[in-house]
Amino acid sequence: MNLSYFTGKISHDLTYLYISRTIVYFSNGFFTIFVPIFLYEMLGYDIQKVLLFYLIGSILYLIPLPFTTRYIERFSLKRSLYIATIADIFALLALSVTTPDNVYHTIGITLFFVTVFRLLYWLPYHTMFTTFSDQANRMREVSTFMATMHIVGIIAPLIAGFILAYASYQMLFITGMAVYATSLIPLLSLSNVHEKFSWTYRQTWKNLCAKKYRPAMIAYIADGAESSVGTIIWPIFIFIILDGNYVSIGLISALTIGVTVLLEILVGKHADIHHKKKKVLKINSILYAIGWLMKIFIITGFHIFVADAYHKITKALSQNSLDAITYDLSADQGHYVDEFTVLKEMALNIGRIFLYSAAIIITIFADIQWTFLLAAIATILVNTIRLQKNHPV
Repeated sequence: MNLSYFTGKISHDLTYLYISRTIVYFSNGFFTIFVPIFLYEMLGYDIQKVLLFYLIGSILYLIPLPFTTRYIERFSLKRSLYIATIADIFALLALSVTTPDNVYHTIGITLFFVTVFRLLYWLPYHTMFTTFSDQANRMREVSTFMATMHIVGIIAPLIAGFILAYASYQMLFITGMAVYATSLIPLLSLSNVHEKFSWTYRQTWKNLCAKKYRPAMIAYIADGAESSVGTIIWPIFIFIILDGNYVSIGLISALTIGVTVLLEILVGKHADIHHKKKKVLKINSILYAIGWLMKIFIITGFHIFVADAYHKITKALSQNSLDAITYDLSADQGHYVDEFTVLKEMALNIGRIFLYSAAIIITIFADIQWTFLLAAIATILVNTIRLQKNHPV
């Protein structure tokens, strides 16, 4: 694929990965904002129980990750993506039969399959993206990925809102699963990437704490904490503010996604051409943190739209910069790209574990929106990655 937006050709493998991930993102658009709400309803409108569910999930992912990675690569990264996708479909299937009466049984099954998905998906995906992309286009490639995903994500939450308003959660999960399954088709055309994870379990934890990668690891811990507020607590908050109006929730989500797409593409090209990924991250992370502080004082649906539109724009620009810098750092590791990716995934989950634990305590004594203050602080801390030098692991 050769487009004037890019410098030179984009690999066919990256295109196939792009198509598969876009389909996954579209199907996730049915669930991302509504699964936390679904769990909130099934668990008796108890936010602490929802947070505990995600806390357990993060712990189950973090602890075995350095161990399982050594075995994932023995049967190929491409095959791992397949198995992971199938596991995630089974997780959605478990949610589709969940009721208030059986919720404590089905969420256990869901946690199992979600953990299998996370262990088998993210390392191969990020390793392949790093391998198939190139530094001259990386910010543009990341921005194009995200802009496309946001385009297909505009319609998904709106459709989901109507399905929930006029049908059921079961219909939502079935529809999403059918779309999700088609993401397996482009993976057939991917070339396999061969990497060998060379660290022991103990060495992995030691390298996670190593001084030379501390700026990056602090940034990823902060990013994990901030993203947890955005994906878990924010949907429940707007559900409460909008009094359970699914169509309004889907409409607001769709509209606010739509306003981010053009800026993502324009800033992606500008940052690559002028080598300003770190500057873009600095400016937009500050603006993004301000957005979290604004959200503390939301009391109406209109406030949600204005604040979330502003927030999604600044989030997209700062996140794309962070992702592009991350892929640059990963590419600099040579054959240690998978080791660096594991360190990043571990740091992200440490951030999530911290956030969920802190949020459980905060929501016992204060309103849910005060967790947004933690997100604002974490957003600023993401800037520590700008201090990271390109050391090989």
